[in-house]
Amino acid sequence: MKSTAALLLAGGMADDFSGGKKPVHKALLPFRGRPIAGYVIQALHQSKVEKIFVLHDKGADIKAHLDPCTKAVFIEHEEPGVSLGRGIIYGLRKIAEYYGQAEIHEKIIMIVPCDIPLTTMHSFNTLIEKAETKTADVIITIIAKKLLDAAYPKRRFRSTYLAEYHNRYTTQNVTFIHGSFITVKPASGKGQYQVLFGEYTEEMLNRIVESTDALRARRKGKLLLPLLLYELFIVRLVKNGCIMHLVRLFSGMCFRRLTMDKLMTCVNAAFQVKAGYIESEQAEISGDIDRPEDVPVE
Repeated sequence: MKSTAALLLAGGMADDFSGGKKPVHKALLPFRGRPIAGYVIQALHQSKVEKIFVLHDKGADIKAHLDPCTKAVFIEHEEPGVSLGRGIIYGLRKIAEYYGQAEIHEKIIMIVPCDIPLTTMHSFNTLIEKAETKTADVIITIIAKKLLDAAYPKRRFRSTYLAEYHNRYTTQNVTFIHGSFITVKPASGKGQYQVLFGEYTEEMLNRIVESTDALRARRKGKLLLPLLLYELFIVRLVKNGCIMHLVRLFSGMCFRRLTMDKLMTCVNAAFQVKAGYIESEQAEISGDIDRPEDVPVE
């Protein structure tokens, strides 16, 4: 059985909470007297994860403001204000270097945002146990929209109708990466390593990162779904000669016949990666704090 390590994304500034003052690091936003990242780290510490790799901005003294945690390993990004996509790649590379080639292949890496303070040990353990049964390189989490509507009646969640569930579903902010997808090779220079992701070249990886960052920047816009299809599927499916996958994707959406298996087939064809999914029932994982009204912040 593979063990699980967590990559906690603790970078970024809380611009929407500044009130005209100098913004604080989002991970350090106070919630019930403690930084929001502290709650997530506590839940992860109590869970099955063996290590918590806390990725933070250059110059941000995150560790000094959090309670001590024996599982935590703090990773400072070399560049200030790095984007989400590039931060994730950087964090995964540092984790791979930490473990080395032999060990990384025996790990599952759970990527977690720092702004879900209501998440519990049980929430993480439930997802980890489900992810352990999958053999995909990348595993996303989905949850029924009705569960989120019940937990957060004042918030809006974009969703897609899935035929096999006869209901609308949306993705959550937790993703799993199997360590077997990552390769660590010695590079020139003492202590230097080259970290590769499957068969991706650096150019291919950069395009995926750019698409991820572009979508995140426009995630609150009304045209998110068309942009998602264009950025993540249309261009790459056409380039890879997978026109029929594209036809099945659109017909499935138009006639309410889209299934997760069909969607994963499109992901596999577009990105040349073995993708899978697990169903979550943990609504609190979707309770991320983007605006002051999302969760009362003291």
